[in-house]
Amino acid sequence: MRSWRLWLTLGLADADYASTLKWLRECGGRVGVAVGRPQTCSDCGLGLLAEKGIAGRVLLSVPSRCVLFEDNLLPESQDLQALAEHLRTNLTAKAATSNKLLLAVFLMQQLVAPQPVKRFAAYLTDLRSSVQRTIQAIPLYWAAEDQEELRGTSAASELPKMRRAIAKEFEVVSLVLPHLKHQLLEFQAAYVFVASRSFTLDVSNGVAQAALFPVIDLANHLWPKDTYDQHDSGEAAAVEFQHRPKAGTFEVLLRSQQPLGAGDEVTVSYGPFSNSHMLLRYGFVTPWLHTRTCLTKVKLQLQAEDARAPGILFALDKCPGTWHQALAFFRLWRCRRCRPSDADAEAKRRLAQCGVEVEKAPKAWRLDVSCGLLERDEEMNAVVDLELALQAAVRRYAGGSLKKEERLLGGKLRSHQRVAVVLRRDEKHTLQAVQEEVSGAKVRLSRLAGWRSYLDEGSKDEL
Repeated sequence: MRSWRLWLTLGLADADYASTLKWLRECGGRVGVAVGRPQTCSDCGLGLLAEKGIAGRVLLSVPSRCVLFEDNLLPESQDLQALAEHLRTNLTAKAATSNKLLLAVFLMQQLVAPQPVKRFAAYLTDLRSSVQRTIQAIPLYWAAEDQEELRGTSAASELPKMRRAIAKEFEVVSLVLPHLKHQLLEFQAAYVFVASRSFTLDVSNGVAQAALFPVIDLANHLWPKDTYDQHDSGEAAAVEFQHRPKAGTFEVLLRSQQPLGAGDEVTVSYGPFSNSHMLLRYGFVTPWLHTRTCLTKVKLQLQAEDARAPGILFALDKCPGTWHQALAFFRLWRCRRCRPSDADAEAKRRLAQCGVEVEKAPKAWRLDVSCGLLERDEEMNAVVDLELALQAAVRRYAGGSLKKEERLLGGKLRSHQRVAVVLRRDEKHTLQAVQEEVSGAKVRLSRLAGWRSYLDEGSKDEL
């Protein structure tokens, strides 16, 4: 069996996917696209290009028998059958794995096999040329110096979790299939590749499966800045499913959403996700996302001065009012008469009267500013606590100030370094926006006679 390092090096040159396109036609699929490098994107890798001017029609169709998903793969592999049976009967193993496991194991084996499974041989052969180019964009495969550039970001904190989760899934594989000679790094490469190229398919007993749609999985993501809409991203095409219950089959369609000229790139939307999510899953970022959306999340450590208070990791964004929830945590632990750690019935009654859901764990407790037990000085202390938490969050990042990050992006950077700076810039932008709101709220709190309304939208008009 060939080493996984060998099949990673097989992807140094792009495949033209001609064999896969021919195979799709022979399977009864319709092909109205070509595979190539988009003229409008120098670093997007391969993509789909319209063969001729079209609008509102099917560009590509993939019959169900050509889709790589569990129902099609199980008959091809006794190993997968054993693994699937183990997951069906062992709830602990099922809970420790994702719906990508079987597909990742199949690819791990097939990408090094001297002769891939005949049924999907054309597609699997072309996939080999895509693996290295795909996974080298994912931070798990970055050099240490490039990973250091991510320090402080949400992506950096997720990398160890990704490694642990993949290793846990590989433990299940090793337990069920001890005869396999594959190593964790081989499985990780196959798993990351599947995660970056797969779709979710729900055609078997209501269970969502990971699936690879040949050629469609080459479509790049597009979210145009000038036409941004959370519900209409303006992509050139969309993926549709046509189920045929009587025949027990389905067809995956790539249908154009707008007029396309010959050679225009056929893009789809991967969904409204943060740049951190896009980088970890797909290996790219959208540079303008921080200014037009609230998708950027910053992990904010909430720890009150009261030693009895639980520590909380809070997902902060710049949407109006999101930071109010973090403030409500500090407020609870600054309120002297609330005494949230007391277990007696009277203490819980007071908290319940102020809207605190005492039946939940203390980490979920929040106190509204309207609580009559709260004093102005306690509210001010809570605001200061939040300010300090925001300042601590800023200090954990690599790089410099937000202005410095913007200047860096205007210069020449290594590709991975540029992506990392975009992520740092996004999160620092979010922190600065929230810091400005908190500073304004602090001023209003100190000046308003009816201070309990200082967080209201119209508070500035009352000054």
